[in-house]
Amino acid sequence: MSSDTTRKLVETLIEAADAALDVIRSSAVQGPRDDVLADEGIDAAVVPLLAGRGMVVHSEESGTTVPPRAGRHAVIVDPLDGSYNFRLGVPWYAFSACLIADGRPAIGLVRNLATGESVLGIRDGGAWALDGTGRRRLAVAPVESLAAARVLYSGYPARPVPCTTVRNLGSSALDLCAVASGGFHVSMDLSRSGTESWDHSAGLLIANAAGAAVATLHRAPGRFGDGIFQRRHLVTAATPGLLHEAAAWARREGPAPRR
Repeated sequence: MSSDTTRKLVETLIEAADAALDVIRSSAVQGPRDDVLADEGIDAAVVPLLAGRGMVVHSEESGTTVPPRAGRHAVIVDPLDGSYNFRLGVPWYAFSACLIADGRPAIGLVRNLATGESVLGIRDGGAWALDGTGRRRLAVAPVESLAAARVLYSGYPARPVPCTTVRNLGSSALDLCAVASGGFHVSMDLSRSGTESWDHSAGLLIANAAGAAVATLHRAPGRFGDGIFQRRHLVTAATPGLLHEAAAWARREGPAPRR
């Protein structure tokens, strides 16, 4: 993609994230803190916006939307990743969008809907934190051993992770962004079901763009199909050495996926 095309597509994803933030901050949603109402409200605001720009939209909430004269771009959307955190008032929930160009993830945007902060990843173009003043380049924090690492995980390990700090925070997209920013060194999926493309596609692109290494422990066709839409058990780490150790541990100690 040309730089001008990339810029315009990034602006569209930011506009969608702004629409999601408007919904989540509305009194109609904040009052009851109903995660289903919030999920559906964001979907209703974002999908027509993206489809109106000629994109094929694959949304967790409403499925696949094909607008008239759809262009070659598609986008995978999770309107509200970490919905139970929203219901509880835990500030770790996000809007996630991954733009697909030529059949490959090209741009990922994750907006923390509790704080308003955004993280952007561009294939072959780096990862960035966005704020009102511009962009700040993100990079992983290199750690070589699991014993020295800060780890985020989902699911339930068979025994405690042998690391310095471990948290289960409940948003795959934000977990992957936390590795990209250097706040944590490992994100591992220890769930039985794995994560669908809307959970991990944007965050994974961002982590990759920030220098993270990735392993897929298990994969299966997802709700929207195979390939880029696969359901996956991922381990993402700041360095290849750390990834090797963390993935080996996860294979031993994580629960087997459902068949």
